[in-house]
Amino acid sequence: MMKLAATNGRCAVPAGKLARSYTPGGSKSSIAGCQLPIGPKLPHANRPDSLVPNRLAKATSLYLRQHADNPVDWYEWGEEAFAAARSQNKPIFLSVGYSACHWCHVMAHESFEDPALASQLNADFISIKVDREERPDVDSIYMNAVVARAGQGGWPRSGLLKTRREPGYGGADVTPQSRYGMPSFSHLLEQIADAWRERREDVDSSAGQLVERLNQFESLGGVELPEDLAMRAATAICAGFDYENGGWGDQPKFPMAMTIDFLLGRFAQAGDRPALETALRSLDRMALGGIFDHLGGGFHRYSVDAVWLVPHFEKMLYDNAQLSGCYLHAWQLTGNQRYLDVARRTFDYVLSEMRGPQGWFYAAQDADSEGVEGKYYLWDLDEVQQLLGDDAKAVCSYFDVTLGGNFEGRNILHEPSDPAPLASRLGISTGQLLAKVAAARETLLGARRSRIAPATDRKAVASWNALMLSSLAQAGAALDEPTYLEAARANAEFLLDQMSPDGKLVHSWAEGRAGKVGFLEDYAALGDALLTLYEADFEPRWFGLAQDLAEAILERFVDADGNLCDTATGQDDLIVRPRRREDNATPAGASLAARLMLRLWALTGREEWRERAEAAIPGLGETFIRHGTAFSMWLQSVLWLDGRAQQVAIAGEKDSAEVRALVEQVRANWRADRVLAVGGEDGPPLLDGREPINGRATAHVCRRFVCQQPVTDPGELRSQLRDETG
Repeated sequence: MMKLAATNGRCAVPAGKLARSYTPGGSKSSIAGCQLPIGPKLPHANRPDSLVPNRLAKATSLYLRQHADNPVDWYEWGEEAFAAARSQNKPIFLSVGYSACHWCHVMAHESFEDPALASQLNADFISIKVDREERPDVDSIYMNAVVARAGQGGWPRSGLLKTRREPGYGGADVTPQSRYGMPSFSHLLEQIADAWRERREDVDSSAGQLVERLNQFESLGGVELPEDLAMRAATAICAGFDYENGGWGDQPKFPMAMTIDFLLGRFAQAGDRPALETALRSLDRMALGGIFDHLGGGFHRYSVDAVWLVPHFEKMLYDNAQLSGCYLHAWQLTGNQRYLDVARRTFDYVLSEMRGPQGWFYAAQDADSEGVEGKYYLWDLDEVQQLLGDDAKAVCSYFDVTLGGNFEGRNILHEPSDPAPLASRLGISTGQLLAKVAAARETLLGARRSRIAPATDRKAVASWNALMLSSLAQAGAALDEPTYLEAARANAEFLLDQMSPDGKLVHSWAEGRAGKVGFLEDYAALGDALLTLYEADFEPRWFGLAQDLAEAILERFVDADGNLCDTATGQDDLIVRPRRREDNATPAGASLAARLMLRLWALTGREEWRERAEAAIPGLGETFIRHGTAFSMWLQSVLWLDGRAQQVAIAGEKDSAEVRALVEQVRANWRADRVLAVGGEDGPPLLDGREPINGRATAHVCRRFVCQQPVTDPGELRSQLRDETG
């Protein structure tokens, strides 16, 4: 596991070439500090009341609009800012953050609302504010510049750019006053402005070196994949696991949903018991800890400690999209109701609190309310006692609510691993205890809803929405739950309509306005999700649209050397064309594209899809094994390449009872490396030439298009599916 540098309590990314994983854990970055906790806009203590809002007041991004009242003369990323820098011969001060970032708001309050510092920025710089969630391409490039110079980075992040956007200068954490041996923000700006005026050659030299390093970041050599890659990667991942507490590393701890799902998929494919035990241990510990919201459902971003007790309280759509799928898959593999309960509570949280009126899903909920981190989620003992009366003793014991608290004098709710001993001590049955807890959840949740809630960033991010769409479609199919399936369909329609102006998918949508650019991750995530939606309701339209998105990837996101790139051909506002390979909190666009193409290959037999996917995967080789947790979506794609992936084709009327009985067997035996086609020849080519036998719905189980004997009996299908495992 990569080590993290813990310094002054902010967030860092690990040093070395793999630092682009941006795993937080302490910080000392180039010009900027970093931190992931989130919070709302803070009071403008230093802003003159008469200040006219700046350009950011018209931005679609909530994060940018939160800076609209700064005295800083902010620009959005774009030609207006670049032209101003060229015409005024000023360097660019770039500030990158996001709305769900606690320390981004702290920096705004301490620095950007300071009239003196704003005057300094306005006099010597052209200042650009970027929302990393709207422009992950810009964020990636300049994060790599920070990493190349300092070895680690994070958010909020600031930097100097030359007038043509080359990164040109670096420093330490930005702080209002000098501290930890680092200069104050004001002094640092003075140094940079002086260097720009008096030592331009030094700035030019630094910029040239960094641009060269950035191009190296985006270059990968080809390396053949070991045949036993999935097994070796799973073994290495399990070896680095914290079995006592679950998860990987010490602190902070992140959910690592893609890693968990890879391990579950590895077990489903090959019967790898250690992989299953590792995945379930993490899911168990997270579900009990404070990282899970035990009243409202859903997961917070990450835990600041090793035991999952104290979270940073923001909730991100992409975490809940991926974790809900993990818990669903764990239930499908084990039948353990606890996993299904967590999955349902997470789905229901998203549908009740994170869903827009047209079917899109919101990006994030803040950590802070009323300026206090976690206030909305914390409890005092006397408050709980007053609300619950006679049941307070049992419920407080269950959730470990005490007078002293476990977080700054208050209480984060968490659960015992086994309620039976507690019930025995209380002199009641386990069932009675759980009934009291269930009733208390409703009472406490009702009381919590009367509080001032954290702010919600209501923008839609296409790739994140697609991750949620996929999990909901799987849940709707596996649970025969129309609510989940209808939510998935509505989201698909929204993405294809509102977020695809002129037939081109865009990355973000807010305030009724679509963004201007779309990225590989958006096309790949939506294409993959539409295939999942097809496998949920067997509407051929979704399959066709997934193919269209994959074709668009080949047309728009492949460079002259055949490499998958994060940005589309013709996007000209960047100094390099980024090619993210690590799977960070969300999958890399290229790793999702590889999985999409492998699924299409399995459904169509079109060899180009397999060849394109295989061409995307090499270049990383043994890195998958050494740093598997940073490449877990790639590893999920690798599961498709070892010859054991399943193809199931069921010929018959898709709504008939016979077809449904066969489909139920497939869904009861979950695998990550399986495609399912149902219906007639209007569906995927996998169905071509397959007819019902003697008028009965017929299933064909295949590997690489070599099929077993067709079956019509659900029991025989179940046996074939199980025989194919391992």
